[in-house]
Amino acid sequence: MTGLNPKHKINPELIEALKIELEQLKDSLLADQSLEGNIGLYTGGAGHCLFFAQRFLSSNEYEALALVHDYMDSLASALDSNERLDLSFSSGMAGCGWVIEYLVEKDVIDPASSEVFDEIDNVFFKDMKRRLMIGDLDQINGAIGIARYFLKKGKYQFVEFTIEHLDQVKITEKDEFKWVTCGLDEDVDYYNFGLAHGIPGIMHFLRECYDRQICAETCLRLMKGGVLALLNNIQDYQTARSYFPNTIPATEYKSGSNRFQTSRMAWCYGDMGVFYCLFSLADILPELQLKKIAFDGFMTIANKKDIEITVLIDPGFCHGTVGVAYIFFKMWLKTGETKLKIAAEYWLWETIKLKSNNEYQFLTGSFKDRKFQHRSNLLEGSCGVAMVYLSILNPHLTSWDECLLMN
Repeated sequence: MTGLNPKHKINPELIEALKIELEQLKDSLLADQSLEGNIGLYTGGAGHCLFFAQRFLSSNEYEALALVHDYMDSLASALDSNERLDLSFSSGMAGCGWVIEYLVEKDVIDPASSEVFDEIDNVFFKDMKRRLMIGDLDQINGAIGIARYFLKKGKYQFVEFTIEHLDQVKITEKDEFKWVTCGLDEDVDYYNFGLAHGIPGIMHFLRECYDRQICAETCLRLMKGGVLALLNNIQDYQTARSYFPNTIPATEYKSGSNRFQTSRMAWCYGDMGVFYCLFSLADILPELQLKKIAFDGFMTIANKKDIEITVLIDPGFCHGTVGVAYIFFKMWLKTGETKLKIAAEYWLWETIKLKSNNEYQFLTGSFKDRKFQHRSNLLEGSCGVAMVYLSILNPHLTSWDECLLMN
């Protein structure tokens, strides 16, 4: 792990293919009308706004900047309407607020643009508090998602409230700290090992707070206990075909001796998100050898290509090939390891191959009712594919991925 060697570049043929794909995706997003009225970051217009802002930052393209301002106008209209608005990070106002703060930070829009949210911050706080009280901690759809907006905005008093609550409701078992995930089943509480909804995502949030010295000692203590819960449940890879489980019912949990589970290979669940989290915590928990554990894990899963094991059948960021490619790409940037670059290239080519009839099709719907269809959003659609392609072509412009727990 020597750091990125500038002589080792992404395959030139792949770069040219990505440039062509990116232009086609840009045109598709420009023509898309399916998200009209949907303001969400992961699900709607805010995600498109973020893409065109990144496009502007990479090219100074006036058309892209104009589209950012068009989105700001549509958001203002949504705020002025009398409709009850979703406040979540994934599909509602908290995610929109995060995007605005990001655009201000990058000097894409005027700082005064963020003032529109000042008068509703107390509404956000009330909803965040309500979600905390009912156990909806989720870092995407729940209380921590709203706290991530406050973190970006610098409203640290609201963030402190969330950290204190996480400390109060943690489940302590020997050296482990865990948090219950509700909602997968009406009558069952789970321990969730996925980045998107579980312990790794909580660790990411706490790391962001720690870096800003918000309740730093508490954050460090909670991170160590949470990381130990992850490490204590590493599975035998040859038997389970993955290092970490997905979810374990809280009443059935036995640290280190749970029934093996095979996790998918994805951003949302599975080894990649967990190892990425562990790698990002290595510098503040050096005694746990997290950098070696995570690096060795990535070197092993870079070999996984069998669809029966990876379960990679669509191109999206959340649970598809482009999300996997992006994580390998980021790990290559961090380590300079050629094998991780090759893995990123492989999954980028696989993403391009999934295009059919000049369009990407995405796996959508619930686990009980899933189907392939075109989607244009950030998390599960073509906007996410475009964002990754743009980032591969502009590796100095990846800070946007903070919204996906990847910074």
